[in-house]
Amino acid sequence: MKPLPGWLTILLGLGAGALLYTVGSLTFSPDIFPWLTDVLSRLGQALAQAETWNELLLTLVRTAAGFLLAFTLGVPLGLLLGRSPWADGLLFLPVILLQACPPLFWVIPLILMLGTDGQAPAAVVFLVVLPLVVLSVREARKAVTPTLQDVFRIYAPTRRLIGMELLLPALSPALRSSLVLGLVLGLKSAVLGEWFGSHTGLGRAIYRFYGVFDMPGFFALVFLFLAVAAVIGLGTESLARWLFPARKPWIAGKTSRFGSRKAVPTLPAGRLNLDAVDFHWGSKPLLKQVTLTIAAGEVVVLVGPSGSGKTTLARVALGLLKPQHGRVEGPKRPAVLFQDDGLLSHRDVLGNTLLPAWHLGTPQAEQQARDLLAQVGLQGEEAKFPEELSGGMRKRAALARALMQDPDFVVFDEPFQNLDEESRNSLWDLTFRVLADRGLGALIITHYPKELDGRPVRFWSLPAANG
Repeated sequence: MKPLPGWLTILLGLGAGALLYTVGSLTFSPDIFPWLTDVLSRLGQALAQAETWNELLLTLVRTAAGFLLAFTLGVPLGLLLGRSPWADGLLFLPVILLQACPPLFWVIPLILMLGTDGQAPAAVVFLVVLPLVVLSVREARKAVTPTLQDVFRIYAPTRRLIGMELLLPALSPALRSSLVLGLVLGLKSAVLGEWFGSHTGLGRAIYRFYGVFDMPGFFALVFLFLAVAAVIGLGTESLARWLFPARKPWIAGKTSRFGSRKAVPTLPAGRLNLDAVDFHWGSKPLLKQVTLTIAAGEVVVLVGPSGSGKTTLARVALGLLKPQHGRVEGPKRPAVLFQDDGLLSHRDVLGNTLLPAWHLGTPQAEQQARDLLAQVGLQGEEAKFPEELSGGMRKRAALARALMQDPDFVVFDEPFQNLDEESRNSLWDLTFRVLADRGLGALIITHYPKELDGRPVRFWSLPAANG
């Protein structure tokens, strides 16, 4: 069924609201719900008066002031709670209690502290919107997966790229909802604050009509409030989608993002050397006296039961974890394929492949990325986004991104685990061709080591930590 046009949806909504209001007039009394024609007539009169626009402007200014302060403080506070367990434990409950507290409880103390000259409504807006922003950003920050954080530590380890390509896209849904809901909620809170705690503003004007039981005037300003809220809601929705887009397709030929830096030179094939490495989480030992050397161009398959520390060893080799004891001589510019693809949902296949080039300043980066995508079998798929790809295609995209790093060594941490046997074999064929062509060494962790029998690999068993 085709969706209705936006303008028709709005008209139907207005019609339904008018019908519901008329039912109220017929069911109760025109003294309580004046006839719609009388209300609209009074609304026209109100709009013709400069005083009405002045009151409305005051309310909008208070809403904007309270919202901007809440948004400015709420975003960094939400980020802090989302990344710091200590801060989350300390501040989460107060923020929840602030959100649960009805605004009515704040108005009287705010009036006593700030007076009735208009500051109290803006403070009410701030106190209502702040917990909404903090909690939304907190949840979005917590949703950033460890795999994605590791992807940026390997491929894009700069604050600018982490901020613009990891955190901002992850926070975008929360920022969009905070902008739309926060402004609408703030407007409602400003009117409530003016009703109780100000001599001016739209809320106070509505109160004056209510105080003398002038219901046509009361509903006229209520309708004005609803119209303004609708305009703000629809306008901020469009603004939020423009400011925080869900997708950022790569624009062909846009190479300025790579800057004019001199490209990092290609490195010779790297080696890995672990010497008497110990690693433990708390009191639990995972690696004990591990010694392993992988020569340049050699491929080693790490064998061991689940939970034996294989992934921990891979993270130590990549420099993502520091051992408590021992010496690690890792590759200078490694690449990695995780079990989770770690693709950026807001970037298309081409944009994902180009991620390492943003940090390295790779010359002719776009053409190189397209060549790599053709090499891994994704030619013609450059404009697709990760959710549009099959599991095998996502793995190929992750491999292309790894090669864009121009690595000297590659770590494979169960990258093809969730694929069927035929897809795994096809991807291993591709992987070993690429490793051979570039003369790269690799460390492979897989749940299916027998699939690698007959390939140019060395199997190595991880010793037990308690052995």
